[in-house]
Amino acid sequence: MPDAAIARNSIWKLREIINRCKKPAVTEWVICGIEDAILSKKIGDRDVSISSLRSGSSKSITDPLIQQLKLKTYLLGTPFEL
Repeated sequence: MPDAAIARNSIWKLREIINRCKKPAVTEWVICGIEDAILSKKIGDRDVSISSLRSGSSKSITDPLIQQLKLKTYLLGTPFEL
């Protein structure tokens, strides 16, 4: 894949995450969660696709991460506003 296509694909993925999360704190949580999953080999880097970042798909990566943050906020409180 040419460098321009890789960069465009990455930009679209970042844009999808930002549009999905709406707030900087949630965006940071989701990006860190995806990075942790890749580093711990729960998912492969090729598993992160545009469709997996969208809400409602059966393979959504963002939905469980956002729910984890909401549960953490509910149980422990949070220093930032969601």
